[in-house]
Amino acid sequence: MRCIVGLGNPGKKYENTRHNSGFMVVDRLAGRLGVSWDPSLRYALVATVPRGAWGDGFLLVRPLFFMNESGKALASLSLDRLIYPWEFIVVHDDMDISFGFIRIKRNGSSGGHRGVESIISCLGTEEFIRVRVGIGRPPKNIEPRDYVLSPFEEDPRAVEMLLDRAADACLDILTLGVDPAMSRHNRRATLGDSGVSEEGNEGPSENAGGI
Repeated sequence: MRCIVGLGNPGKKYENTRHNSGFMVVDRLAGRLGVSWDPSLRYALVATVPRGAWGDGFLLVRPLFFMNESGKALASLSLDRLIYPWEFIVVHDDMDISFGFIRIKRNGSSGGHRGVESIISCLGTEEFIRVRVGIGRPPKNIEPRDYVLSPFEEDPRAVEMLLDRAADACLDILTLGVDPAMSRHNRRATLGDSGVSEEGNEGPSENAGGI
């Protein structure tokens, strides 16, 4: 069964921070699809989208571990529900992508993101899909850790649009397939002009959201 997993840190302290972009996206999907979170598992909140318009149905998942231990939740879910690594779609923040962009990625290294690093370690493979939500790099006077653990300061409408587009991308992966979804979504999707190119800004950084 396919699973859309949003990464973030649990607790009110971290709500609405950039690093919790993955949580925001799966919360948005749960609301849009009219499903509720089941708190019965010790390692994750899970919402089940039933068979129907979405084919065989799928799961929405919010790990209950902190970001750098996210992989423990996926490994447990994989064993409990017999889910293969390639059935996971992992949604996470990414400083290597300019704010206003998302990138769908089939597999590959963690890029320095601690949550993705944990998943690769616990699942023993890089073969899972990622939806990377661009949060951009911090100003030079702000440490990466402080930046990702702070709320978005951009236009709220642009933030809403970005999160909506990430949610749409997840659903398009399920209905259209990875390649068509990549063609549709790997481009800019916010209000206004931030002065970045249509292809976004995806170069090396000191820490790609890896807090």
